[in-house]
Amino acid sequence: IATLLNNYTPANISAFKATISRLRDHSAVIGYHLYDEFPPYSDEQYLTVKNLIRTIDSKKIVFANHYQQGCTTLYDDISNFDVYPFKSNSPTNTLLQTGSAIDNTLKSGCPRPIWVIIQSFKDLNHKWRLPTPSEMRGQVYTAIVHGATGIYTSIQHSPWAWNDNRAGEGYLEDKEYLSGISPQINQE
Repeated sequence: IATLLNNYTPANISAFKATISRLRDHSAVIGYHLYDEFPPYSDEQYLTVKNLIRTIDSKKIVFANHYQQGCTTLYDDISNFDVYPFKSNSPTNTLLQTGSAIDNTLKSGCPRPIWVIIQSFKDLNHKWRLPTPSEMRGQVYTAIVHGATGIYTSIQHSPWAWNDNRAGEGYLEDKEYLSGISPQINQE
C-alpha cells in the first residue's frame, strides 16, 4: 500500500502525478491510501484525486482509512478501518471492538471488501502497548471470523516502530518478538 496521506493539492499536481507514475508498475504496491481517519477532502475533491490516480494507474485500489466507521464514502474501492485494542493498563478496548466494527459495516450493507489494519506497534503518547504475538494472531483471526477480506498493518508513518525517544524500543529491532509473530499468525 502506498500511503499518500494528504499529498495532493492543486499546487503540487505535477509532483503527485510523478509519484503515481513511479509507483504504477511497482510489484510491491497494490493500492493507494489517500488519508487517515479524518478527511482533508470533500467528497468531490476525493473523487477528483481518485480519478487523477485512475488516469495514471487504473489497476490498483484507492481508499482511505476510516476510524471504526466502515462504509463512509461512496468512492473507496475497499472499506478500510482500524481498531487498536491494546492500551496500557486499560481493559476497555478488546478484540470484541474489532469484531463489532466489522459486524456493523456488514450490517450497513457495505458493497465493498472490508480490510482491517491490525495493531502491530506501541505508541507511548497514546498509551498503546505493543501486542504480544498471540494478541496479534487474535486480531487477525477475529477480523477473519467476523468477515474481513483483507488485513494489513502499517509502519511507514509509525515513528513508534523504530527505536526513538517517544516510544522506546520498537518491534522492528526486537528479533525475538519478530520471530514469534509469523508462527503465531500462521498456526492452524
